[in-house]
Amino acid sequence: MSAKYTYGLKGIYVGTADPSTGAVPAMANLTKLGEVYQETCNFNQDDPEITEHREEGVAAPKVVQQSKTLPYITLSLMDPSAAVLASVFGGTPSGDNWGINGDEADVVKSVRLVTKVGLDFGFPNALLTAKMNTTTIGDKTIVLVDVTIRPQAVASGKAFQTLAKAAASSSSSGSQQGA
Repeated sequence: MSAKYTYGLKGIYVGTADPSTGAVPAMANLTKLGEVYQETCNFNQDDPEITEHREEGVAAPKVVQQSKTLPYITLSLMDPSAAVLASVFGGTPSGDNWGINGDEADVVKSVRLVTKVGLDFGFPNALLTAKMNTTTIGDKTIVLVDVTIRPQAVASGKAFQTLAKAAASSSSSGSQQGA
């Protein structure tokens, strides 16, 4: 029996969230989010919150409760276009221009993390939050946008899932776009 490894990032693809079905759309219906800066895409998962109930003076708890958590992704996008900025911050791009007021609606999308080898990962209903990550603008720095992708509840299916490998179509694997 050979081991199966999962590694390498091909890209992050986004589409319309459908919390009622819990399904991540097919690759043909997803768009590449943008260019992920080298070595910045990370899976994270917060430790569960543990609550123990015990009798005074007794070490062993009578009841242990835990609040489980789900994995989420953090990454940095480099050289974002106006469409990509609108895709992660909200707002509306107009050609190469984009802007926000701070009162935009939450950005909710279906997300597929496509790996080079092994499993892909899906979030059928994910909240995307973004913030600028450039403290110094100069010749040795690059403008980055930090993005956090967190799963949200779905009516059926799973909020976080592994997906069978799918070949990226030419329309979804092009240069950075917004979705």
